[in-house]
Order: sequence, then structure tokens, then C-alpha cells
Amino acid sequence: MASDNVENTATIAAGVTDGDDIFFVQGATNVTGNIDKSGLGANGLGKVHLAHPWVADVGTSGTPFKAEISADSDSIFDNKAGGGTFFYAIDGSADVCDLVRSSGPGTRRTVLQTIGTATVVECASGIVDVNTPVAATTVRISGTGLVNMPDSSSTDPTLVEIGGGSWVTERGATTLTVWGGGADVNAGTNTFGTVNLHGGTAMWRQSGTITALNWLGPLGVFDTSKLGRAMTITTVTVWAGVDQNALHDLIANPLITITNPVVYRMGNA
Repeated sequence: MASDNVENTATIAAGVTDGDDIFFVQGATNVTGNIDKSGLGANGLGKVHLAHPWVADVGTSGTPFKAEISADSDSIFDNKAGGGTFFYAIDGSADVCDLVRSSGPGTRRTVLQTIGTATVVECASGIVDVNTPVAATTVRISGTGLVNMPDSSSTDPTLVEIGGGSWVTERGATTLTVWGGGADVNAGTNTFGTVNLHGGTAMWRQSGTITALNWLGPLGVFDTSKLGRAMTITTVTVWAGVDQNALHDLIANPLITITNPVVYRMGNA
């Protein structure tokens, strides 16, 4: 396994092989040459890392960087660039990237497109677009991160956890937990299994059924003021301290059917 550095050049050097790491060290020159690594061996690359001095684009929307990143136990696409957009198609033997991470200062953007599955997406800053038909199994957002998941026909994530930043989605989820930041949900008829609201704001514009809404105290806001279509929530459980006006707005919303009686819990969740 080798490390291949990219600095101030428009082309990735030849000779990258299965299991190698690619480091985008510094540069303001957009990279469009030799960016298709989809034909490597069974697990593709080990790591792709963009350092903060990197401020250029890699690939384009029409010709993205292509690779599977799953060769090591700690394989990662790690975007800490100070700027630029990385267009990435998760394309290889199994079309998997173990971990996509965006963090650090800067205005970087990662665009996942065309093909593949990101097992985990972590975004603490910058923007990650999970475009159709790419799937993200687990999504974790913190800080000032923004994850966009357009296209309600694409695969829903299993777990979304938000401690800060924003999740803007047209997809549902098996479990959504919000501690801070916000979720902006415009999910068509896609469903949610469990929504746990500890803090932050869940702006609900449309979705299919929510099986269980757990509103876990006064720091969270479940906002249905912009709801645009009828929906059902099977079970609503609220804990002490929930804003009573907001709760009333939820219960009284003519577009919402709550199947079971609202359950009230005393004390802290």
C-alpha cells in the first residue's frame, strides 16, 4: 500500500493501485485527469484525504472522481479542504465507501452522485450532498454541517443523528434523533419509524407515517406549521416541559391524524 500525493496539478499521477491512499495536499488547480479509480481491486482505495490548504475542485458533475474506499479497517473519504467541490461516484467492486467525513474550517462541498453506498456520512462543517441514487446508511451531523438528501425515490437512511447543523431531506428514515440543529423534512410519502426529539427543530413539511414520535422535553420543537399534506403519527409520547402551545398545534393540526391517545410522561426523559 502506498500514499499518492496531489499538489498543484490537474492530473492524479499514474500508478495508483488497490489499497493505496490519495492525499490532496495543497492546490488551487482543479483536478480532472486520471480520476477514475473504479477498476482497482476488490476493496478499492484505503483513504482519500483533502487537507485544509486544498481549495480546488476534483472532478465535475459530468465526470466525477470514481473509487471504492473500503480497503482498510479505517478506510475513509476525509474532506478537510478549505474550499472547492469534490464530485465523487462511489464506484468499484462493491460500490461502497465505509465513511464519508466533512470537517474543519472552510467552505468545502462533497457531492456524492451516480452510484454507490456510503455506510456512514459524518458532517461537522461544509456541505455533503447525497444525490440520487446514492444511499447513506447512517448519517451524523454536528457543528455547522449541512447534509442534503434530495429525491424521495432514493433509499432512506437507517439512522440519522443530529447534534447541530442541518439535515435537509426528501427521504424518510428508520430512526431520526435530534439533539440540536435541525431537520427540514419534505419527504413525500416516505415514512419514519421513530423520531426522538431532545432539542433543536424538526420542521415537518410532508412525509408518510411516523410510527413513534418521542418529544423529550422543552428544548425540542416539532414544527408542523408548514405541513403541506395529510399524514399519520401512530404514537406520540411527550415528556414534562414540552411547550404546550406547540403541542396543541400538533394535536389540533387538521392534516395530522394521531392514531393512539397521546402519552404523557413525568420527569426527565
